[in-house]
Amino acid sequence: MRILTCTPVRFKGDHSFFARDSGLLSVGLTMNGIESRAVMPGPSMPDDDPRLIRSDYANLSDASWWRSQKADAVILCSWAMPEYTPIARAIKASGSKLLVFLDSSGFWSPWSNGLEWFAAQWESCRRKRGPALGLLRYLASICRSCMPAAFDSPRLTHMSIADVVTVTSPLVLDRTNRYAMVYGFRKLHKNVARLPLPVSPHMCYKGERKQKRVICVGRWLPEDWPEKGPQLLLASLNRFLTQNTEYEALVIGRGATALRGAPFYPKSLDGLNLRLLNYLHNDELPSLFATSRISLCSSFHESYHIASFEAACCGCSIVALRSPDLPALQFLAETNGTLASEETPEAFTEALNEEAKMWDRGLRSPDTTARRWQSETHADNVAAKVLELLTLQAAPKDTK
Repeated sequence: MRILTCTPVRFKGDHSFFARDSGLLSVGLTMNGIESRAVMPGPSMPDDDPRLIRSDYANLSDASWWRSQKADAVILCSWAMPEYTPIARAIKASGSKLLVFLDSSGFWSPWSNGLEWFAAQWESCRRKRGPALGLLRYLASICRSCMPAAFDSPRLTHMSIADVVTVTSPLVLDRTNRYAMVYGFRKLHKNVARLPLPVSPHMCYKGERKQKRVICVGRWLPEDWPEKGPQLLLASLNRFLTQNTEYEALVIGRGATALRGAPFYPKSLDGLNLRLLNYLHNDELPSLFATSRISLCSSFHESYHIASFEAACCGCSIVALRSPDLPALQFLAETNGTLASEETPEAFTEALNEEAKMWDRGLRSPDTTARRWQSETHADNVAAKVLELLTLQAAPKDTK
């Protein structure tokens, strides 16, 4: 059996591509005994991984090209964008089964999401563009939402081409089904299912001693600040570490060390147990997750937040904001974390303190947490779920 994954954007195709998302899903399929490659538009890049197929973008909309790949199925990571609908049609016309994989928070339309859509849209526009330009962008998005034929109907048509459409959390599943019903695509709900983003199988817990450490993994470059909230992160850690001097905090990711020079960096943090580390290879993270207690996410918006699920696979509990714009983290924290009641350092410190108490009282089990989320999100288990959704069956493994 041969199953391909396809991302219709020319990203880097090195080892990092195969450490997450569609690249890692291809790895998971291989772990299940399936022949699998990842497909992206060309031209090739010097550090492309040999597991990657590069092709001219025009080929992706050509059914004969897909037919030549002899794939039983293709997993298309298209965000259901109408401009990629010709690719979805070509895959189906080639005879392959099609799974459209959506990484989205499910805020599709004000007609299906109501007031939550308006609040989320305004926050996104305001944070990314400031009050004035943000307001213009916000008004433009409202105008567009009044013309469903311009975007909503084409996007739902894209979804309808697929044999299966997957979303990453129960809340997004509900939002997507409601979206389809509101716009008259009533049959679509039968094909929508939940499928988490894959986590690398090396993200695991092997009984390591859990230190009193809060770990925060993300992107911390200035262009990421509006979404990732480093000002909130540092202010919260400053309060928590001051109150809990036996704890340390570790902030990891591109731009982390430069946060020390940011205008919002609290100088009092220099006297506390805080370490800032720039980008680490994915293989270096499991040992840090496995020896940490709490994973902290300060973002105001994440459709999924893979780092939190990686941490859970390594036995960490979660602290994040209680927000409809963080649907997957609401699901993750139901049994394994504490959500801050509002987006303030005081509320985040309270949530961190609550998690610290849960650990001290023996009410957090890293073994149980790790087993639960490994079974659901490790790449081989996600790939097995793909086979189930597509009603395909892997060949039995050779036990000789």
